[in-house]
Amino acid sequence: MLQANNYIDINAKSNFTTKTAAQHTEMADSKFSEIETTYEVNAKNEIIHQVGSTKVTINGASVVIEVGGIKAIFDSMGLRVIGGDIKAL
Repeated sequence: MLQANNYIDINAKSNFTTKTAAQHTEMADSKFSEIETTYEVNAKNEIIHQVGSTKVTINGASVVIEVGGIKAIFDSMGLRVIGGDIKAL
């Protein structure tokens, strides 16, 4: 266990890797990342980004955006909106 009452600094001059055979969980009041070149996320099944009730779900076949009871689905069938209208401005 790595534990501190205030803060922990970990510095590496080259690569830094953490690895687990099971679930990797991070819990914090807030988190900041500053990436100077490329930020890459690869998932075998799906990626879910959620802020409050707004959610973006990405998998190998579709992107689903849910906002305020409206669901927009981008997939092989095109764009579908459930619970709302598509409007051109």
